[in-house]
Amino acid sequence: MTTRTLTLAEIEELSFQALVGAGTREGSARSLAKAVAAAERDGIKSHGLVYVPNYCQHVQCGKVVGDAEPEVSTPSSSAVVVDAGS
Repeated sequence: MTTRTLTLAEIEELSFQALVGAGTREGSARSLAKAVAAAERDGIKSHGLVYVPNYCQHVQCGKVVGDAEPEVSTPSSSAVVVDAGS
């Protein structure tokens, strides 16, 4: 077995490509790919690159709506409402 060390940018791009390939819209995939790279950077392996296949499976099986368009509104100065767009 050969191992390879990836840069954080490579981890982000690999995650992004996998998520888009699974059916995640690009905006959401980019956001999650950045979070995956940050998890790797911070040593949180359970939510880093190792979990990307699970994220992809969740999109493919319908557990997560990969092409959802979330909408954020601020109905008042003390509230934020997020509609997941499912």
